[in-house]
Amino acid sequence: MEWAALGRVAWACAARAQRPGGGPTASRSPMRWADPAAVLLAAAAAGHREPTLHRLEDHLRTTPPEQLPALLDPLSRQLRQRSGTTCGSACLVTARALADPVYALWLLEGFDARTGRHAAADLGERFAAAERVVHARTTALVLPDGRWQVPWPRALGTPPWAVATELTRIWGGVRGVGVRVGGVPVDGGAGPVARFRTRLVDPDDEGSRRTATEAVAAAVAGGRVAALFVGDGATPRHVTLAVGAEGPVLAVYEPGSGDVVQVPSVELVAGRTVLGGWDRLWAVVVPGWVVPGQTSSAS
Repeated sequence: MEWAALGRVAWACAARAQRPGGGPTASRSPMRWADPAAVLLAAAAAGHREPTLHRLEDHLRTTPPEQLPALLDPLSRQLRQRSGTTCGSACLVTARALADPVYALWLLEGFDARTGRHAAADLGERFAAAERVVHARTTALVLPDGRWQVPWPRALGTPPWAVATELTRIWGGVRGVGVRVGGVPVDGGAGPVARFRTRLVDPDDEGSRRTATEAVAAAVAGGRVAALFVGDGATPRHVTLAVGAEGPVLAVYEPGSGDVVQVPSVELVAGRTVLGGWDRLWAVVVPGWVVPGQTSSAS
């Protein structure tokens, strides 16, 4: 108990030492898949090449536009985390499916436009496999590109710095606010690249909660996502993903149930929000500074 209290004090001090940030809450609803042309634009924005785009286009020809949300929107499938330690991984898999329709099509329907093959596994097995891959990567000492990261015991879930790295890789290069597919801006224009960062929260300080909530609202208003780390009175225990907003009400993917829940910003600031059974906000992972001229990878 003394160690938990000491850690809590250190966390609160670090949270209060951070510079204020974030932005105003803007009215925006969670976006839906639009039409085949928009899906192809989103796939191109995610970095996929012409052969993959052609196979994707051929696959979409037989799909009525009104069925695209059911085909490609992971939020329509009630995707649940597959273990007690993969809430963060489930959020990251869902975040990638929201940003990349080729990945979403493989995950949700089993068709891989990169190879033209159909997976034998069902949705549950594909989601579990994707979780395992992400969980291994986000807790490893060395990333696939050779960079080092602070390792983390898998039994403790996913650390916030690894969530920031993954969201930067997936969402950092999503630019502009043009045509939208599943919440993804796909105008393809030049613009800055966001790097996600962790903003610590003092769960007992309303000002700290307000700053974090504003940063999350600004992220979804700008067409991106944000991760929320929640827990009990001692430590973070669970990860959720903000995917949109309707006015001052955030839409948050809750991997424990697979639902998208409505979270009024005022309730999050007041400390009255319960996500996955946990009611304390400990950290958020949001887009931070921007780096012109860099791009993200769809690998």
